[in-house]
This record gives sequence, C-alpha cells and structure tokens, in this order.
Amino acid sequence: MASTIMGSTETTLYTIAIYVGAVKIKNIRFVLAAALIADVVRNASFNFLLSYFVERFLLTFFCFYIIMFTVLIYSNYISLKF
Repeated sequence: MASTIMGSTETTLYTIAIYVGAVKIKNIRFVLAAALIADVVRNASFNFLLSYFVERFLLTFFCFYIIMFTVLIYSNYISLKF
C-alpha cells in the first residue's frame, strides 16, 4: 500500500512539473496544493475501501473455507475410523 501511495504522489509531482513547464507558469502554489489534497483524498478513500473489502469479503470467504476444510477432514476421519 505504501508503494502505491508513493508512486501516485510521484506521478502527481511529475505531471505538475511537465504541465507547468509546458505552459511556463511561474507560481505553482495552488496547483501543488490542489494536487496534494486530491492525493490525500484518493489515498484515504482507497484505504477505507480496501479495509472494507478485506473485512467484509475476504475474511468471510477465508473463514468459510476453513470451516469447510475442517468438516471435510473430520468427515474423512470418521469414515476411516469406522
């Protein structure tokens, strides 16, 4: 997750440098502030959605498969015992 955040911020700064350099804007204060605020909002929403997905779906499926695997092993154990 950290590499995604760092990569997106680096891309933002590179894009600002290219576009500002092409148009020859001298004062990039507001452009930089808006881009970094957009990065923070995007990363916060990404973290929220990822944690929601992991909590709701992946852990549920993981628990389901563990229970099914346990039932399968236990049923085989009982059938081999008798």
